[in-house]
Amino acid sequence: MAGLFGTQHSKREFKYKPRFYDENMEDLRRRVQKLKEEMGEAEKKGFKPGSHIKGAFTTQLKPKKSEEQIRLRNRNIRLFVMVILLAIVAYYILIDNKMEQWLFQINRFSNGR
Repeated sequence: MAGLFGTQHSKREFKYKPRFYDENMEDLRRRVQKLKEEMGEAEKKGFKPGSHIKGAFTTQLKPKKSEEQIRLRNRNIRLFVMVILLAIVAYYILIDNKMEQWLFQINRFSNGR
């Protein structure tokens, strides 16, 4: 029946690699910690689960946010400069009548030939 629907799949294997555990080393750590507590050298605050990752996600996002703000600021500056340049060109063309004089000179030059 397996040949009718295709090839038979091989068995899936779980690749489990056990961690190394040294009972003597753990016992030594406990004894050293106990001695430190007796001598008053132990750290005052205990282990808080998740304390090493608290805020890690937001700190990774902050550089991206600041990069985005920099890009937005640069885009706004470029837009402002373009608007100013267009306003200067519009003033030059519409208000100052320089364009009219220039077109008149071109027309006169072309009709003179």
